[in-house]
Order: sequence, then structure tokens, then C-alpha cells
Amino acid sequence: MYKQEGTKVAIIGAGAVGSTTAFAIAMQQLCSELVLIDVNKEKALGEALDIRQGTPFGYPCSVHAGSYEDAKGETDADKEKNSFKFPATNTALNCS
Repeated sequence: MYKQEGTKVAIIGAGAVGSTTAFAIAMQQLCSELVLIDVNKEKALGEALDIRQGTPFGYPCSVHAGSYEDAKGETDADKEKNSFKFPATNTALNCS
């Protein structure tokens, strides 16, 4: 498979099916960010941490537990790109 840069996948439900699906998606490099959402936030966090610990052997994918708010909008990579600030420069020319 190939890495899908800038693609976010949100999985609602961190039970057996949801966590297995999340693991398969991460191992097949189908996204760059994976969000697990569950009513039991501790369960979602535990599953996300388990998957995250396995990704260094495949490819680095941002895996985390979140909420419905995390499922929409920009990916983590997009947020980093859009938050870059250019350093202040002196635009005056010294012609001496």
C-alpha cells in the first residue's frame, strides 16, 4: 500500500471491531491521522496507544483518541503547515 498524506480517518467505537479496523487502517498506511472516538474515553485512549506503539514498525501515523470535534477539519499535518510563522525580516536595504 502507500501512505495517504493529509488524510484523516475517524472511527466511532473503540470496541473489538473498531479497534481492529483502526489497526488494519494504520498498518495498511491508508491515512496520516487516525482518531478513535468512543463513549468510554479511557477505552479509546488505551486502544489508540496500543496502535500507536505498533506504528513505528509500519509507518508513522498520528493515532489518538478524540471526540467528534477532532473528526472534522484539518489533519495534524495541515495544522502544522498552516501555523508556520515566517521569521521577521528587515526589508530595508543598506546601500552604503
